[in-house]
Amino acid sequence: MKKNKKVMMFIMLIVVIFLSNHHYGWSMYLGDTQNFVFLKEMVRNNLWQAALIYMGITVISCVVLALPGITFAVFAGMLFGPWLGIIVCLFATTIGAALAFLVGRFFLKDAVKPLVEKNQALKRLLFSESGKSDLMILMITRLVPLFPYNIQNFAYE
Repeated sequence: MKKNKKVMMFIMLIVVIFLSNHHYGWSMYLGDTQNFVFLKEMVRNNLWQAALIYMGITVISCVVLALPGITFAVFAGMLFGPWLGIIVCLFATTIGAALAFLVGRFFLKDAVKPLVEKNQALKRLLFSESGKSDLMILMITRLVPLFPYNIQNFAYE
């Protein structure tokens, strides 16, 4: 019962985000190329505000959408340039990964683990009782930029 309550809370959070998106039309901004020009102008005029908006979007995307980290790095580099983009992306994805881990650990672990265990290869790699390869698997999956944080956070105990 407790497991279902946590999953329902997470699903409700997702529903609230999607309903807010439907009401405010946030996703329309992503497809419009003029908005990228607007964001570049915002970076020139108000760097702190642009960085905070980028960080907010990145954190939410890490937790809710499970996008790979390379997506955020490329976007940060395009907006802020290579050096400032690295710094802003580092902070945003670190916060996003930490929050994704907490969501995975406390809300979705019990719901996702049985689904992952159905795949024999993933079950053998992620849930082996020997514990010999745990650190190596963690390091490899964290270094692969296309492997989303959320998938790892749901799987690791």
